[in-house]
Amino acid sequence: MLRMSVPTRPGTMSRLGSNSRRISLRISEFGISIPFMESKSPKRNLSSTVLRKAAERQHRSEHILLSAEKVFAKRPYDEASMQEIAEVAGIGMHGLYQLFPSKSDLYVAVLRVRLHEIRERLPTHSVTEDTVAWLRQFALAYCEFFYERPQFFPMFVTQKLSDDWGLSSRLGKQARAEGRRLEGELLKAMEAAVESGVVVRHDPKLLAAVAMGIFISVMQFELLTEQRRSAAECAEAIVKLFLQGAGVSSGGFGAP
Repeated sequence: MLRMSVPTRPGTMSRLGSNSRRISLRISEFGISIPFMESKSPKRNLSSTVLRKAAERQHRSEHILLSAEKVFAKRPYDEASMQEIAEVAGIGMHGLYQLFPSKSDLYVAVLRVRLHEIRERLPTHSVTEDTVAWLRQFALAYCEFFYERPQFFPMFVTQKLSDDWGLSSRLGKQARAEGRRLEGELLKAMEAAVESGVVVRHDPKLLAAVAMGIFISVMQFELLTEQRRSAAECAEAIVKLFLQGAGVSSGGFGAP
């Protein structure tokens, strides 16, 4: 859920009186400013009015993010348009531009908000306590998220590919921080897995890339399959493929 704060100086609310002031609501985690004009009526409780308007804009912003995901999932960024997003959202262009001044602002907002939501689902206990259990919870968090928001998966994969190859993009630079945090968590897990002997001794960065590659492959297969497995079964398949591979025997590569 987006968390919003109303930045005001102490005593501001009591001094407003009947004067109309422009308040800028900020989705604090992501620096997205949502301006609106406060009521001029002195009879209203200004504090409750601000909170109500904040809730309305939070709801509207989330609705627009969902609509944008659907459009960006269907077509490349350059081919998507704000007009199509507004049509999917069922709002006017003026209302859309009030909340998101440009297509790039909206695209980056979707990436940063959704990546942050994934990170909030990750295991909270230390990876060194039980590395395998942590990996299972890590995989389950990803599977549950993308089962709930399958339309975000193409954006996720596209952005990761762009980041991995260091493609020059103003969008990639702005959204990279959240993605790096997620990768950092997986890297720590791989380091712990190597130290504890759960996996063979390889470069943790390579192991993290292998684990993420398996996740992307399994998730893409599930999302494109009509009769998909449960999120728990999907997560278990990811962990088993990573820890045991696809070999026919415990010895790894070899003839049946």
